[in-house]
Amino acid sequence: ELGLTDPAKRPAGMRYSSLSDRMCENGRFGQKAGKGWYKYQGRKAEPDPDMDAMIRAHRAAVGITARQVTDEEILQRCLLPLINEGMNVEEVFGQPVVEELSPPATTETHPDPMGIFKSNYTRDAITILEEGIAIRPSDIDVVYMYGYGFPRYRGGPMHYADEMGLQEVLEGVLRYQRAHPDVEHWKPSALLTELAQSGKSLASAWKKREKAAAAGSGKSKL
Repeated sequence: ELGLTDPAKRPAGMRYSSLSDRMCENGRFGQKAGKGWYKYQGRKAEPDPDMDAMIRAHRAAVGITARQVTDEEILQRCLLPLINEGMNVEEVFGQPVVEELSPPATTETHPDPMGIFKSNYTRDAITILEEGIAIRPSDIDVVYMYGYGFPRYRGGPMHYADEMGLQEVLEGVLRYQRAHPDVEHWKPSALLTELAQSGKSLASAWKKREKAAAAGSGKSKL
């Protein structure tokens, strides 16, 4: 079973980097093999000229021009897809989320608050909500804080999204979608779009939704 390494099994239009395949073919499995993205002396990682040459060859083969990438861009490209994916909720509590959270008919840069945390998590979390995999945003936050090492003082990716502002999250996702239209994870989720356009936070929208669900079932909800 080759999985996504088999071109015939990849979704149409999916961007795929074969660099990791070349690394495995060359026995670059990480610390246990003494070489991966780096070469290792025990657990100590050091730059490896052979890996640098492999990266240059890969760039040349696929037509990538090397450029400087800022810390801010790394942060956004790691966190925004995680948040967006977490909001991809088609149905929660048995009802479409976007319908419930729609407003009544009557009616570019930010500081790096994550400090040293430089991973891309954000869009994925919203998809998890839309698909009903998680019941509430805080479930996702708990998983990422205790399971993936997300800084607890930041409250988790969904809390971070509210701190950042959902309109800014959406603007960032759309900006990268324009730059990379063939990358699926930059497609904005319906829930993120709905909340950002209505000016609501994720926390306030979910609190209202849970109250409505509890009232409908005749049970109180803590």
